[in-house]
Amino acid sequence: MKHLFKKEDAPQSRSTKTVKTLGPEEFLDKSKGGYWDTPGDFLTWGESLRPADANELDKTFGYMHANLKCIKESEIKTDKGNRPYKFYTFNRSAKSQPGVKVILEGPMTKVMDDYQDGVLEINFNLQELIVYAQSV
Repeated sequence: MKHLFKKEDAPQSRSTKTVKTLGPEEFLDKSKGGYWDTPGDFLTWGESLRPADANELDKTFGYMHANLKCIKESEIKTDKGNRPYKFYTFNRSAKSQPGVKVILEGPMTKVMDDYQDGVLEINFNLQELIVYAQSV
């Protein structure tokens, strides 16, 4: 009989995912495993967001920085500004599951997919990302 607590008998992980933990520099550089071509591209996109959408992005990066699990997403919709978006729900606690709207332009679809798949972790919030992007 197998003993689950003995290393040789314990179930083996089936996951072959490689998790990448990115800082602001890597996140904004495709050659370093990131998502944006240049920090300037990210800033240009961010400046094009409506203030309400930028606030939602700030919350999203905050939840991702806190490593909250994304438990649900809506279908892709189009907002008043004719931009594609999804609502994502994060699991903060049993009684708190905040939802955020994320504009899915540029690499943001890939960012959210990778985060949901557990292959992306970030060690920064949106303010830190903006400060870094503006400094280079």
